[in-house]
Amino acid sequence: MTEKDQHEFEIQVEGMTCSACVRTVRNFLEEQGMEEVYIDLPSRKVSFRSEKRSVDLEHLADGIHRIGYKVVKEAGQASYWTLGRKLLLAATFTLPLILGHVLHAAGVQIPYLDNPWVQLGLTLPVYTIGFLHFGRSAWGALRARETNMDVLIFLGSTAAFIYSMIGLVLRQPEYYFFETAASIITLVLLGNWIENRALKTTTSALDDLQRMRVDKARLWMGEHHVMEIEAADIRKGDRVMVANGEAVPVDGTVMEGNGEVNESVLTGEAIPVKKQDGDRLLSGSTVVSGSFVLKADVDEADTLFNQIIRLVKAAQSDKPPIHRLADKISAWFVPVVIVISILAFFLGWGFLGFTPGKAL
Repeated sequence: MTEKDQHEFEIQVEGMTCSACVRTVRNFLEEQGMEEVYIDLPSRKVSFRSEKRSVDLEHLADGIHRIGYKVVKEAGQASYWTLGRKLLLAATFTLPLILGHVLHAAGVQIPYLDNPWVQLGLTLPVYTIGFLHFGRSAWGALRARETNMDVLIFLGSTAAFIYSMIGLVLRQPEYYFFETAASIITLVLLGNWIENRALKTTTSALDDLQRMRVDKARLWMGEHHVMEIEAADIRKGDRVMVANGEAVPVDGTVMEGNGEVNESVLTGEAIPVKKQDGDRLLSGSTVVSGSFVLKADVDEADTLFNQIIRLVKAAQSDKPPIHRLADKISAWFVPVVIVISILAFFLGWGFLGFTPGKAL
């Protein structure tokens, strides 16, 4: 967990797998008073701003843990069980089940694949992955008083698995739905994996911008006196030295020096621009010749370059009206489906004379 500047913070959250997870984490942070919450799902990075100079990140981490996710506190720490590995393992065990089901429907009998104990052995690893993957997200959503699609996926796969186990105990093949339980989990994992791949392409521009941010700067203390500091510590009025080949860390006015600056990142113009005393330098540009001592016009957090990054984040986080409508519908979809299922069970069992098995 890191504090990017006086008001901006960044954490890395493991366990998010889909847009519903993103919504749950974002809603929690906004309830805690955080603003401009941006979540990059592929990298699991969560950034936000606060009016307070300091934020209790440990308190936020505990809250995120309570809703079913985990804040990574050490750089480079990541789970071995990535979404891709889960999908690969689940697909390996699910494909034989689907193949056996298709062949059985076509009238081809393969005793090995028709054996219920073999089906249980193939389904159990897949269900375990789904139980841990979707169950954690579903439980976190319920604790946050929300219902996401993972709740429905968890209920559907669990119902099929339990139904199959009952059929196995009673030795009633018509109740075997092992391939259904495994297929639900594997297909949704596949959808999440495809979604993540698509998101990675849409966030590449923002990643490129963030890599251009300057981490270090040289504070000019006078003739032959320079002190290296974190670029995030630059404040309005500080004097900063920038030499040939270095990126400008802050928006400022040239106090000494002259040379040429490449501003293509900001303006798109590839031809270097000449700068001298009194001219303005912008963060994100690069000195291609000469050197400068500039006076910071703003704090580093308020530079034009950082404002561009925040605008790109806001644009990626902002949802079109149709997406917001879909979110509202999905918030009601899961509880409505669950209520209808319960009503259908009691209607079939209590009024239509079905056995509990058929009513289910």
